[in-house]
Amino acid sequence: MEFRFLDTGKNTPYMNMAIDEALLASNSPVLRFYQWLPPAISIGFSQSMSREINIAECHKQGIGYVRRLTGGKAVFHESELTYSIILSAESVPESIVESYEMNGHPDNAIHSSICFNEPSYYEIVVDSRKLVGSAQVRKGNKVLQHGSVLIDANIEKLCSLFNIDDTNIVAKTKSRMTSLNRVLGRNVAYQEVVDAMCYGFGRNFKCRLVPDLLTQEEIESAKRLSAEKYSTDKWNFLR
Repeated sequence: MEFRFLDTGKNTPYMNMAIDEALLASNSPVLRFYQWLPPAISIGFSQSMSREINIAECHKQGIGYVRRLTGGKAVFHESELTYSIILSAESVPESIVESYEMNGHPDNAIHSSICFNEPSYYEIVVDSRKLVGSAQVRKGNKVLQHGSVLIDANIEKLCSLFNIDDTNIVAKTKSRMTSLNRVLGRNVAYQEVVDAMCYGFGRNFKCRLVPDLLTQEEIESAKRLSAEKYSTDKWNFLR
């Protein structure tokens, strides 16, 4: 099995989400890596932007924000590798939970708007702290799953971007999430994570990753989606 492998570098939050949606039209399975410029919060499709995110603080700190096509809780994207996988629905289990099969049942979660406070079923944790947050959507006959592999985490900064009335939220969040730098006790380079993810992905899926670029059609589709959907208040403040 072959996957198109794309590393699209740093893009705006609008363009990142637009590229993921544009790639749903790909005739081949896709693995994509990307980063965010500026750093941004992405909220799940069903979340309320104005209720859960401190928009004024985001503007003050130069943080972007965007609604995802996928579900789940809000994620602050800064020091991380973000991945997305696009597959045919026939190639993965029918149940979304089963298709996450990486870890056991979550326990002692904090009920909040922050994704990394609540490990979901089968997500990756280290010493009971969440390291990778993922979300998924099924559209037509395609599955899109994307997620964040945390290289580092500024938890104080993260918590300041949410409308949370809890004086202990920073301490609680520190007890629930981690990063590669924290786990390994050193500064991990982005390319090191890319190489490890490619190795693990190829081994797990028993596939070959074929380096590729976005087609002109995909670029045009992403630009249109970015301008007409993901950058608009109508979409981002949908709820």
